[in-house]
Amino acid sequence: MVGPVLPFDLFHELFSEFGNVFVTVVAVLCHFSAHDCTEVVVANSNLDAGITFQGCLTGGQAGLAHWKSAHPIYRSDDWHIERCKCVAGLYVAKAKI
Repeated sequence: MVGPVLPFDLFHELFSEFGNVFVTVVAVLCHFSAHDCTEVVVANSNLDAGITFQGCLTGGQAGLAHWKSAHPIYRSDDWHIERCKCVAGLYVAKAKI
């Protein structure tokens, strides 16, 4: 069953706000040998004004791959990105998961 269809003006009013929300891009990285996982804040809209919630959802994986390949610690093959998340608002990463 499909939910109700929103009129364009209401849809635009509700979802255009996501472009102005503070967004934090978080990666969960795991070490192969130690089975240790940690969260890392990769970027946020305070560091890069071009980051939007929708942009994070649609293009986040490519950005994370580029970030990982350039990072001095996590670029080695010993680390892999387990998952990523786009968080609306400020997010404080957990040291160990």
